Amino acid sequence: MTEDHPFAAYDPEGARAALSGLIIRAAALSDTPYIALIDAQENEALAKTYEPLIHGELERIASGELARYTAVAEADGHVVGYSRCGLIEGAENLPDGWYLNGLKVKKAFRRRGIGEAMTTHRLDWLRERTQLVYYFTAEINPVSMDLHHKFGFEELERNVVVPFDRVKFPQRLFSLRFTGSSARKDGNRV
Repeated sequence: MTEDHPFAAYDPEGARAALSGLIIRAAALSDTPYIALIDAQENEALAKTYEPLIHGELERIASGELARYTAVAEADGHVVGYSRCGLIEGAENLPDGWYLNGLKVKKAFRRRGIGEAMTTHRLDWLRERTQLVYYFTAEINPVSMDLHHKFGFEELERNVVVPFDRVKFPQRLFSLRFTGSSARKDGNRV
C-alpha cells in the first residue's frame, strides 16, 4: 500500500504459495471484530469505531432486512479476509442489480489465492439469485481489475461517480453475465 490510496500494491508476479485448508464461509456476528480490524487495516482504535456498523449490518443481513451477503476467509482458525456482495437499487449513476462490493485480505496473507477464492464463493452465491453481476473499482486499483478479469468481468464504463464510495477515486464499472455452471470463465473452481 502507499500513502496515496488504500489499495494493495500492484505486483502481478508476486504470488506466493496458496494456503492449504482455507475455508470461505458466511460471516457470523462473532466475526465482527475480525472484519473491523481487517477493514481498519490493523488499526485497533479505528476498528473499534467500525464494529457497531459491521455488527448492525450483519444483524440486518441475518434478519433478511438487507439484501447482502458477507463472507470471511479463515486460515488455521483465524479470519484473514472478508468480502461482500449486495443488491443495489436506485443509486445515482449505477444500474440496479447485484454487486460484488468489497474484498479485503490481511497484508500478511495477500497474493495467496484468498481474494480469488472469496470471489468464486460470492459468485457461486450470486448465481442462485441473478444472471448478471456488477462490480466497480477505483481506476487506480489494478489488483482488483486483474482479479475480476480472470472471472470474465467486462468493463462497461469509466469515470463512474459512486455516491456512497468511501475512497472517492474515479471508478470503473464492470459486469459479468453467467453463462455456465461455474463462476470461473475457464470453468475451473478455486
